[in-house]
Amino acid sequence: PFKKEEKIQELMEEGGWHPNSSNADLLNYRSLFIEDEEGQSMPFVQKLWEQYVDEKDEYLQELKQELGLELYDEVTLPRLREALMNIDPGLDKQTLNGYLSRAFQLPMTELPEEGEEKEEGIVVRLKIALERLQMTDIRRMGSREQEPT
Repeated sequence: PFKKEEKIQELMEEGGWHPNSSNADLLNYRSLFIEDEEGQSMPFVQKLWEQYVDEKDEYLQELKQELGLELYDEVTLPRLREALMNIDPGLDKQTLNGYLSRAFQLPMTELPEEGEEKEEGIVVRLKIALERLQMTDIRRMGSREQEPT
């Protein structure tokens, strides 16, 4: 639901749907996920993956910008929590804690609650936190601010 119209159009075209073709209402969805003899995905799946990676990179870049820190600066757990909530207000608590757990490499059971005193003592270099988040399945959970039409 958070894909822009142009990204949806790219996927549709990779899947073989073109608005001005005579079979505009027909799409063989099974063919979208077929692999060739060498195990290579069809262009649709490749485009989907490419968009996923781009969206993840964009999200992490937005996070870095929100923090306003250099890669070698340290970031505290409360500051990262706040930045994530600012760029993605739709994050639920469980997903947010999952991201924080991965960034700081702490089991979720050991993550301090928001406002706890020991929260400030949990720090990691921003570059390391971003690398850890890059390796996980991180994505926007809520809609962005209203985008101009």
